Amino acid sequence: MAHTKIGKVVSVKNKNTINVLVEDKLRHPTYHKVISRSKKIKAHINDMEVAMGDMVEIKSCRPVSKTKHFEFVRKIEVK
Repeated sequence: MAHTKIGKVVSVKNKNTINVLVEDKLRHPTYHKVISRSKKIKAHINDMEVAMGDMVEIKSCRPVSKTKHFEFVRKIEVK
């Protein structure tokens, strides 16, 4: 089963690649404060049907290049 993540597109400059900002919220085990962590993930896309600011769903796949291990699934909402 592939891991899916939802995030916001922050860059569409490269050909066949989008950068997606994924934010996770977790509770600290000792202090019980909610912490937000973010990570930028590169995802493979064949045809550029998204723009900056769009919410997208990506899923893990085999390595496409040295830094790309995710691929675009669908656009969730338009900015």
